[in-house]
Amino acid sequence: MTLYQKWCLKKAEIKAKRLSKFYQPGAKVLDIGSGNGALVKLLREQGLSVTPLDIQNKSAFEEIKPLLYDGGKLPWENLQFDWVQMITVLHHTPNPENIIKEAKRVGKKVLIMEDIYYNVAQKYLTFFADSLNNIEFRGHPHTNKTDLGWKEVFLQNGLKVDKAEFYRFLGIFDQVIYALSKVKEPVS
Repeated sequence: MTLYQKWCLKKAEIKAKRLSKFYQPGAKVLDIGSGNGALVKLLREQGLSVTPLDIQNKSAFEEIKPLLYDGGKLPWENLQFDWVQMITVLHHTPNPENIIKEAKRVGKKVLIMEDIYYNVAQKYLTFFADSLNNIEFRGHPHTNKTDLGWKEVFLQNGLKVDKAEFYRFLGIFDQVIYALSKVKEPVS
């Protein structure tokens, strides 16, 4: 195993630990924006059936080969997955609402982890740190939102927050995991 692979796995360990409590053993999970593949690898090792998906293959692991798509319509029929997860992905997309709609369509439930902010200073520190961490200084849309901003987007797209877990890291950055389910349509 290369040093880079070890580093990727180390970074993914805390995410895998935090996310795994939401999933039943053997759950069928779509991971939109699988990146280096370390999180997929760890979740598979926990017994989950995880399908990696991304707009390009950046996997650090030969056994993790993401399906590639154009960032638009997901190539599955409705309700093909128990969960669709997007882990620190939405703020990298110019229109997160479209991806949320597609996730809602193909998944029974949705799990989102996002970096959030509470004030202007934290917002721009988050933007800078994310650009630095991802070595992505041009073309990064920084569609980060506040907690309330994400909750409004979810509700506008027919999703409700079943559970939200908040985490602070490095003393100044905030992250949240949202477990979402579909809002029941009123019976007429």
